[in-house]
Amino acid sequence: MRFREEAGVRLDYAAKPQLTFKDDIYALFEEMIDVFRAEASYQERITKVRDKMQARVRKGYYPFRPNQGYRETGESGLHEPDPARFPLLRRAFLDVLSQEHTPTQALKRLNSAGHTTPRGNRSLDIDKFMKLLRNPYYAGAIRIADWPHNDAAPHTPMITLDEYERTLVQ
Repeated sequence: MRFREEAGVRLDYAAKPQLTFKDDIYALFEEMIDVFRAEASYQERITKVRDKMQARVRKGYYPFRPNQGYRETGESGLHEPDPARFPLLRRAFLDVLSQEHTPTQALKRLNSAGHTTPRGNRSLDIDKFMKLLRNPYYAGAIRIADWPHNDAAPHTPMITLDEYERTLVQ
């Protein structure tokens, strides 16, 4: 309110043109009620979306885009293995877990085998690959920050939870 007065601007209402040229206490009150309603609606929308997403995670659905090696199914939040990427990425994960190859060697093999990212990039870099190795999603778990965790999500895991725990130690 103070900014508006100091800047010398006028607030025009498309939905309430009767308030445009009013400068009395009732017009101010109606404006403040509209601001309150908008803020309450915004807060409700934020809470509803977060609560609904957390409920979906509890049921095992991943509310974001599919991770590398997976693709969308017809059901929102449920992902399936991508036949072109899943086996290549799984092989790289298992190479690292078996200590047959270092992460760098496994990544080189993955890239030379023709793995592409979902956006069509021809290769992954080591930082991205290490993030994938440490992502619990690949072990069939969904863990998002401080949300309730689900360690038995319905998507097909690339590795077991035990194998995932071992990647964290390496």
